[in-house]
Amino acid sequence: MTSNKRTVQQLITICKEKGIRDVVISPGSRNAPLIIGFTKDPYFNCINIPDERVAAFIALGMTQESGVPTIITCTSGSAVLNYHPAISEAFYQNLPVIVVSADRPQEWIDQADGQTIRQPNALQNHTVYNTTLFERDDHEDTQWKNSYEINKALETAIFPNQGPVHINIPFSEPLYDTDEESLESKTFSTVIPGQSLNPQHIDQLQTEWDQLPNRLIVVGMQKPNPELEDVLFELTDTDQAVVMTETTSNLSGENILTCIDRVINTIDEETLHKLKPDLLITIGGPIVSKKIKKLLRSFHIQNHWHIANQGLVLDTYKALTRHIPMKAENVLSELDFGSDRKEYAQLWKKLNAEKRAAHENVTNEVEWSDMTVFRELNSFIPNDSVIHTANSSPIRYMQLFNWNNSIVQFANRGTSGIDGCTSTALGYALKTNKLVTLITGDISFFYDSNAFFHNHVPDNLRIILINNGGGNIFRIIPGPKTSGALEQHFESHHNFHAREIAKAFWMDYEFADDEKSLNTALTKAYHEDTENAMIVEISTPREQNDLILAEYFKALKQS
Repeated sequence: MTSNKRTVQQLITICKEKGIRDVVISPGSRNAPLIIGFTKDPYFNCINIPDERVAAFIALGMTQESGVPTIITCTSGSAVLNYHPAISEAFYQNLPVIVVSADRPQEWIDQADGQTIRQPNALQNHTVYNTTLFERDDHEDTQWKNSYEINKALETAIFPNQGPVHINIPFSEPLYDTDEESLESKTFSTVIPGQSLNPQHIDQLQTEWDQLPNRLIVVGMQKPNPELEDVLFELTDTDQAVVMTETTSNLSGENILTCIDRVINTIDEETLHKLKPDLLITIGGPIVSKKIKKLLRSFHIQNHWHIANQGLVLDTYKALTRHIPMKAENVLSELDFGSDRKEYAQLWKKLNAEKRAAHENVTNEVEWSDMTVFRELNSFIPNDSVIHTANSSPIRYMQLFNWNNSIVQFANRGTSGIDGCTSTALGYALKTNKLVTLITGDISFFYDSNAFFHNHVPDNLRIILINNGGGNIFRIIPGPKTSGALEQHFESHHNFHAREIAKAFWMDYEFADDEKSLNTALTKAYHEDTENAMIVEISTPREQNDLILAEYFKALKQS
């Protein structure tokens, strides 16, 4: 049994042919045909999330884990607009989230009818394809066109640039009627061409490589990539290039500089001048560090290759000379790296070793603060698990520590918003058997507390909530502290706690406000069996955290 709406029958058939199984449903009446179609077919894995904003971020997390499209479907009106924050994040992360929105008949738009807005193309600024299907599909041509549009949308979500798409489907009443048989629909697929450089391009890149010995490679946000890792290890082991990464690069090693701010924020201007690269190579997506972006822009670099087989043409450092839309491992493996001119890489390596030693000395003695929390998390979070880090202060503290390479790391750095960090981590946890840790601040956590308003909170989720009573980032960045409006209008000082949220949604809860209680709480979270998700809420000193962080950087600079 399925919905009697032919557009729904076509959508169901095509999704099954393309292997799309996961569907996140937000309840409504106008999308009843879609709910009936997906839930009555045992092929699909359907979950119900009432809050559309949360639903979209959960789908984003599910797609991060699975690598295949996830469908989100909602009723008409403002419901679809609540998808936009997550869809913009999916757009900049190149994640194929499929929006299927129910709409009112076209003739009723702008006629004061309920739940009726200008819905076609509502998400067009942050999708790779948009389409509105024909409602009256009793003609062979309209059936063909609807089938074509569904196929095209789902194919475009995957190639040439992965990203979210929006399929808008108008429905007239009745909405709940069913058929026993489903309308068949043809599918088509895209043959994705291979990736290889022609000999002329290889020669051009090799010539530049040989002529430019001071080579710096900066790897941005990406999924784990063992093939690229092997190539970059070869480079760094022979000191033929400096490789910088962050937690969201999912790439670390003995000779890779993984804590950018720990190094460049603590060296003098004269040394910084010696670190200017002849050749900058960037790989992947966004970088967290504002300081490295500022530094590289100030260098006015003459040669910059950006290598990424997905996404936009980026010129983040105002120096782009070559855009190479390929997999980075395929490009770099074509080069003869050579074995001489090691001075540049060795200078960076020496600085990195000095700052790492200083970091360990300082953090081992640091007083109770956010810094203490991250030091302990660095020891407690188990290998071969997953970390999602919320934006604002947590993602910045993460960059100061070396993390085990077996831990897969994510953060919503496409748009860098705080709004859906919890929902994204929860969505990821729904798709994996691994332990998933969300490290979040209080403002981000409470903002997205609707993330738990459903019946699917997974027991493999651990939430580390660092509660310093407000948005501590505004004590760290320059400006807000001298504005006269820090506590009320920037920091949003509060006295809220998460205990009752944990209780309301059947999660375990631990509280810590010093090093001893933190160790007890983390032991329960990571070394004792639990049948539920867990929140570990950690209270740190709001007015001291930024001062301790400043002292940390001062100590490293003097080392």
